[in-house]
Amino acid sequence: MTLTSDEPLRQRYLAAMGITPWLPTRALPGACPSPRWHWQPLDPLPAVGEVKAQAPVAPATAESRVSQKPAADSARVDVRSLIGVSDLSSNPVKPVAPQEATPAPVTPSSEPAAPLMSAIPRFRLLLVRYADCLVLDDLPLDPSQPVTPQHQSLLAAILASVGLGGDVLKSHIVSWPMFAADSGHDQGADVAAMMLRNEAGFDQLPPQLPLLLLGEQAGTHLLGEQADYQGPVVRGPSLNEMLRIPARKADLWRALQPIRNR
Repeated sequence: MTLTSDEPLRQRYLAAMGITPWLPTRALPGACPSPRWHWQPLDPLPAVGEVKAQAPVAPATAESRVSQKPAADSARVDVRSLIGVSDLSSNPVKPVAPQEATPAPVTPSSEPAAPLMSAIPRFRLLLVRYADCLVLDDLPLDPSQPVTPQHQSLLAAILASVGLGGDVLKSHIVSWPMFAADSGHDQGADVAAMMLRNEAGFDQLPPQLPLLLLGEQAGTHLLGEQADYQGPVVRGPSLNEMLRIPARKADLWRALQPIRNR
């Protein structure tokens, strides 16, 4: 905004706010000299959206200077009538006491809540499918600990003691979980059991095929709470535990007696 071309607009703003402009009529003591200033009259307000180039304004005369105050007063009255206040001095604005914020009521969401994922089990199992039995054995979770020849010899001896251990149809290690815990996939106990039964071909096993579930994880995740398997099921310590604690072999031997005597 320049002091020359935009002075009428500035005057309108001041008049709308109820501010009366004043100009000094004489030099103040000790003040620096100022350039001579000529008061410029107000122009009519342009219509909304109208762009109007302002023509050069001639220097104000004494008569025009006298008429400025009524123009400002009339503008001030119009603004006050628009906002519904007849006398600002007699109707001071009263301070409004602060009101405590009222918490908005919490409404139940119509969207269904996301299903909670169950805890993710962790296991590593040796699965060996023989022609005459199925063996699941707990392995350490550390993948750097392989199935050693000692594990294989002990398993062969256990099966031979009860007349089992024919041709090997399938043998591999099954690990769980398959994805990272924060991947968003459901890897709960139900999904783990489904995967393990699928790997073992559980639904296609021959009737009365013996199951040897060695270790806690083997029996928990293959059968779970289901007791509908019609064949013999032997539960006992894992091969790794029996190699560390030879006395546990006796526990497995007692569990094998029903299969041995049939």
